[in-house]
Parts: sequence; C-alpha cells; structure tokens
Amino acid sequence: MAAHRLALGQRGVLADAASAIPSFAADVAGHYVVKLVVGDGQLDSGPSQVTTSAWAPNPSRVLDSIGNHTVPLGSTLTLQLSASDPDGDPLVFSALELPLPEGACLDAASGVFTFRPAFHQIGTAS
Repeated sequence: MAAHRLALGQRGVLADAASAIPSFAADVAGHYVVKLVVGDGQLDSGPSQVTTSAWAPNPSRVLDSIGNHTVPLGSTLTLQLSASDPDGDPLVFSALELPLPEGACLDAASGVFTFRPAFHQIGTAS
C-alpha cells in the first residue's frame, strides 16, 4: 500500500493518498513539496520528494474597440488606445503587423498611436 503525505506546513488537497496514483490540488499559488513514501503496513520507505509549482491563471487582457478612422493628407491621426486587465497587471501596447506603415508610431507604454500619411499612402489600409 502506498502512502503519500504533504510536507509539514503545505496547503492543498492530496486526493487518493492511499492509492498508487494520487492527485494534488493546490489551494494557493506557490511552490509545493510533496514527499512520497510506500509502506507495507509495518514499515515505510524513505521519502521521495517531488516539487511542483502552482499559479493562478492570468485572465485575458481586453483592447477596447478602435473603429475605423479617416485622416486627410497633411494631418495627423492620433488615437489613445484603451485596454484593461482584470487582475490589474501593467499593460504594454504593441502591433502585430510590423513594421508599422511609414509615418505611423505606437507608444508601447502610453498606448498613443499616431499616423501622418504621405501622398503615396492614399487609400484604405487595415
């Protein structure tokens, strides 16, 4: 018969501790040390130590809708991007299509996007 025990001071739930295949569910994020032993009802083996880490899932960040914009030649389009993170992590803005078009700039920290189109860029861009 196998016996599995959490080290003193650990939190979490060790399910099916007496089975050959126990499972562990952490109740808080952190590093856990589990000591595994096998016994025959009279004597236990020496412990075999397993270290595992648990972390809270990081919810998705949300970029607010930007919509379509038109900018006349000679003018600069300035957009203040807005986003949120459910658990309050700092946000960094970036563009997927790099490099940005000529005349465009995105400030990663502030989320300010500017674009001053040139004559050869007349048309629709996405």
